Amino acid sequence: MSAVHNLLRSALLVLLIVLVWTPTAGAATMIDRNPVGNRVTLRVDRNNVALIEYRSKGQQRHVLAWGAVNMSRGKMRLDYSGGWWSKVAQWRTFRNACIPFDPTQDPTLGPGAETVVAACTARDGSKWAVQTWRRLMPNFGGTTGNNEIFISHWTGPVAELTVVPDWSKYASRETREHYQHIFGTLVYQGIPIEVGEADERGNPLDHKGRNIYVDSFDSTYAPGAQWSRVNSFLAQRPSGQFCYVFQPRQIVDNAIHRIAEPWLTNARSYAGDSRVNSYRATVIGPGVTPVIRLYWSGMTGPFDQVLQDELEQLSIAMIGEGNKCAVQGT
Repeated sequence: MSAVHNLLRSALLVLLIVLVWTPTAGAATMIDRNPVGNRVTLRVDRNNVALIEYRSKGQQRHVLAWGAVNMSRGKMRLDYSGGWWSKVAQWRTFRNACIPFDPTQDPTLGPGAETVVAACTARDGSKWAVQTWRRLMPNFGGTTGNNEIFISHWTGPVAELTVVPDWSKYASRETREHYQHIFGTLVYQGIPIEVGEADERGNPLDHKGRNIYVDSFDSTYAPGAQWSRVNSFLAQRPSGQFCYVFQPRQIVDNAIHRIAEPWLTNARSYAGDSRVNSYRATVIGPGVTPVIRLYWSGMTGPFDQVLQDELEQLSIAMIGEGNKCAVQGT
């Protein structure tokens, strides 16, 4: 009986460690999901150990984070026990040494500031922020998803996301109107953020890959005063480039608007373009830098071949001739 008792104690100890301790966070630096009321607090001590507190799944959470900044080799380390396991700090006796700042007044964050729920400047001048964001809304019209919590720690400028609207070379057979198209790049301090390896669904398998999440407001996928997901796709090699055509797709008319199978008869054709010409893109920053966001308006008026030729030359200058997305409409 004693041996069985010891075995059970060992098993429970292992389970407890799994529940309270994650040794390192991946590049996404996601802490958790669905904080109650979207309320998350942030404190940072003199040793640059952060304490993130919130309530989720019926429990109060006390998470410690430390060990990384910007694109440092070390990954962000997380202790969900509040210090019991790591001993780097204790949530009950935690002393804050971080000065809060208004993210909307911080020039490095830009529109990404609207996702910040807590931010402060540490004693060494580095910045910490907690951001919440519904990242995994379903493609092709999703409007709901888990509200994820991200922690970031950085100095200097954050990643630069560039999106340029133009027209696709493809046009509607009925209206002859060219579809909306975008191209752009993701760069951090002059270095392209590009995927090395990814699975067949476009999920990066390395620490550097990043997906660009594109939404449209009052879209043909989900009409009304709301943002809905158009699609998400990887920034590619060698320039951190990406492109997308707002081209009609056969969509099943259901909650997630998944792409229809050819034999379904209840499918409708949507492109996901905004009926009020309002778009945004959001991306997790490289390393442990913040989530960034960008807004733009699509092309208006009739197709202009002269303007489109100029935009195509811009895309080649940004991406490099011969690379994927360097030529418009692809």
